[in-house]
Amino acid sequence: MCKTFDLQDNCKPIQLINMSNLEKKLIETVQYNFTYPESKPRKGLIMCPYAHSLYDLILPILGKTKHQIDMLYVWTMLNINPEPIILQLLKKSAGWPLPSYGGVCGRLEVVADEGVSLSTLTHVTFRKKLIYAQKILEAAMDFTYKHDRFRFYLMDWSLDNIVANEADDISFVDLEDIIILDKHVSPGTDLPNWYKRSKHEVIEPGFSFSIDNMCTHHLSDHNLWAACHVLAGDEEPYLYPLPKTVSTVRPNFEKLLTECLNGDDRFKTVTNLHQYIKNMLVDKKLDGLDTAVS
Repeated sequence: MCKTFDLQDNCKPIQLINMSNLEKKLIETVQYNFTYPESKPRKGLIMCPYAHSLYDLILPILGKTKHQIDMLYVWTMLNINPEPIILQLLKKSAGWPLPSYGGVCGRLEVVADEGVSLSTLTHVTFRKKLIYAQKILEAAMDFTYKHDRFRFYLMDWSLDNIVANEADDISFVDLEDIIILDKHVSPGTDLPNWYKRSKHEVIEPGFSFSIDNMCTHHLSDHNLWAACHVLAGDEEPYLYPLPKTVSTVRPNFEKLLTECLNGDDRFKTVTNLHQYIKNMLVDKKLDGLDTAVS
């Protein structure tokens, strides 16, 4: 840490607390250069489109005061694991689908046990899968729309990182890699497409995305596409294989899943898909939903 802040290797804690370049280091940690995109995969917390929005993001954690030691604490979390920051901002008690936060000490984070991963729940009934799917779509929309200031684009969507409890509530875990976009900035000339929507382009198989597209547009369908990729993509899709009854009685279901993956308007499709699943769950004509998937 001493070397990072241009201090001697054997620096003392008081020197770290009194250093003058901490805010610069904070900005460097979360900024993304969309003018010259980075060649290596980016990890951690990325603040878009401008890194200085970080200070407004962490204000609820630090309060009105911005002491040097508190900022050093934030810098440490950003470089070790930014998840505690996210869990303190998006609280379980406020309806966010995330684990309840207990605290952190060094590299040790304490959170509530919110259940088991969906990757271990692949043989449950299709009805239960639909319940999880409905809540995954709701989470995708919440991360995109719910916060009054920021959008939260998760970079690591997978069945391993979504857990469910006995009440069928889901929570997202492993939030180390996340893009946070400030939707209230005044765009400069470097953001000519800011007020346009960013559409995820399917370029290659698998879970791939463009940080540049998310950071340079005020709204991206990344979370919506990612949710549908988990449910119906080309890598162990959670909802497949579909029961024959579903394919026969509700043929539009698979069509909506395909449109969400490859269509032109995921914002509309996800809303329709969410309502369609809701209707399926109360459709008495759909026999076999309560049969476990083999």
